[in-house]
Amino acid sequence: MSALKEFKGAVAFLTIFPTGEASLKNAIEGMHYFPIVGALIGFMAGVFGYLMLRILPSLLASAFTIGFLLLITGLHHIDGLA
Repeated sequence: MSALKEFKGAVAFLTIFPTGEASLKNAIEGMHYFPIVGALIGFMAGVFGYLMLRILPSLLASAFTIGFLLLITGLHHIDGLA
């Protein structure tokens, strides 16, 4: 299986972004890409949080950033956040 297919499977499993590789088999075989996908998710949330801090008070910015993080991950592992 190609590395791109495995990476797309990991992205499709961990986020709400459609990649066309939404099978569980691709996600399992691309499990070694989970830290990279997690870093990309964290980077996007960090950029979003930084931009929100520029225009909103810190309490609102943090609430919107957590909401953004939950939105793009499709509520994966919300039990750990709680």
